[in-house]
Amino acid sequence: MSTSEMFKKYSWILLLGIAFIVFYKVFDSLYLVLDFVKTVASVLKSFIIGGVVAYLLYPICLFFEAKLGKSKLPFVRKKKLSLSVSITYFSFLLILIISLVYLIPVLAANLTDFVTKLPELANNIEKYYLSVSQNKDILYLLDYFSESISTLLTNTISSISFDPMSYIKYTITSGYNVISLLLSILMGLVICPYILFDRKHLLAYVDKFARLFISQKSVDFIHYYARKIHEIFSKFIVGKAIDSLIIGAIALIGFTLMGNRFAVLFALIVGVTNMIPYFGPFIGGIPVTIITFFAISPMAGVWCGLFIFALQQFDGLLLGPAILGDSLGISAFWIIFAITFFGHFLGVIGMFIGVPLIAVLRMIINDIYDYKTNKKIKVNQRE
Repeated sequence: MSTSEMFKKYSWILLLGIAFIVFYKVFDSLYLVLDFVKTVASVLKSFIIGGVVAYLLYPICLFFEAKLGKSKLPFVRKKKLSLSVSITYFSFLLILIISLVYLIPVLAANLTDFVTKLPELANNIEKYYLSVSQNKDILYLLDYFSESISTLLTNTISSISFDPMSYIKYTITSGYNVISLLLSILMGLVICPYILFDRKHLLAYVDKFARLFISQKSVDFIHYYARKIHEIFSKFIVGKAIDSLIIGAIALIGFTLMGNRFAVLFALIVGVTNMIPYFGPFIGGIPVTIITFFAISPMAGVWCGLFIFALQQFDGLLLGPAILGDSLGISAFWIIFAITFFGHFLGVIGMFIGVPLIAVLRMIINDIYDYKTNKKIKVNQRE
């Protein structure tokens, strides 16, 4: 066997060794890699926001483009792309502006009321703790868990106690972060229509760049999986968004009927956190119940907790399955694993996108298995 033939035969060992070294170095310095990714994401924040909004508006844009393409007017058919993007984008802006005009004053009033109630909330927690600690049976349980409970309550009370200097520092820092985020969102909204307008050209440039390194067959293979990944993410995001919007609306009606002074704020928290599978209802429902218990009244807190529990049961047993069905086809174990794993590295965003990411990994593993057993994966040609 010649040297070149031996090299070809055993070159996979060299490649495997290089891949192992790269894999080890990446995970050995994982936090450095994540810090670099976060820095790049921070620099490109406006483009990322614009891309995410464009991705969410893309199905609506396609719908209008298809409708305009069937128009009897030649001008409309010729300009269907620009007209569909304009209709979609300006409709989105109109809905966003109307929502903000209504929500901002109400949320501002709720937040102002909540901040002014913080010292009273701290006093109520402290009084309740002192009154409960005088009960002998409960005192026995408190002694059993004394260290952890005392630390938790001390940290909670101290964190919400009113300290003027800390409050001013926190206000300045939060104000700067909010202004920075608002500017990024504003720039993202400006970038969004350009992405929708130029999406075909942008994808064409990506294809040309890819063709410098891989074959057309490989590019078609990537397109195939890009479409499948898009289907998984779009089904999950759209379904969850509709589900959470309905849950938020029902929560707003329920809190308003119960006379909760923070109805809009609490409904927004319940609706947004509902986007996170499994843990979302707990992340949003428990703080809302505790705040209602201490800030309004214990009985109001009990009713609030029962209402949220009933609402989440309705969502889990009826509304969620009706809207989402078994769109991802993964078990509860993998959903919990995805939320925990990706939530650790990516925070709240990871808890949200972790579930469709696991679904994508599951799809790829199944396809690899099918390829190993059947030696064939059907790949459609580019549309």
